[in-house]
Amino acid sequence: MLVDDVFTPFSHQLSAPDPGEYPAIFGSGIPVDDAAEAAGGFPGFLAPPPHLGQSAIQLILVEDSTRGIDPGAHVFYGPSSIEPGEPLPFFVRRGGSVVRQELTDGQNARVVKETLGDRAVIVRVGRSEAALVHADPSEPSDFRPYHLYWSDGTRDWSIIAGVTDPRTVIDFAREIYCEP
Repeated sequence: MLVDDVFTPFSHQLSAPDPGEYPAIFGSGIPVDDAAEAAGGFPGFLAPPPHLGQSAIQLILVEDSTRGIDPGAHVFYGPSSIEPGEPLPFFVRRGGSVVRQELTDGQNARVVKETLGDRAVIVRVGRSEAALVHADPSEPSDFRPYHLYWSDGTRDWSIIAGVTDPRTVIDFAREIYCEP
């Protein structure tokens, strides 16, 4: 599995934003009540499993296409509710995760691997290859989330996971394509 002790601490990142500049999660899309409503806002939405590890779905946001963003959806998982004004990096540090799906534009595992080199490890998700990355911290702590990227040919997927075991995010991604 992914063993990566080489990373850039937040304090050494030259382009790291001020933590107060991160946008709030709630401002990043249109909240919907369930998967059926998400499918209405993003045709092609594939409802992911209700749990990612020990975390349950807390929020589903559909992209606001009036802002010129490609159609897509975010599903947020967490051990507790998202706080008002809370930005994604802080939600992830406390165990939250976000699954994003959008119509495919070719951003598959090979593109990620070519971009990041040895920082990305190729794993299987259903019939697709996925790229697993142990990311640098994105806020002032030593917490490093796992990112997983793949394309199923219809949707491009990404997961930013506030987990300590990469198998949790890989197993979750595989559940998306498995019959119960």
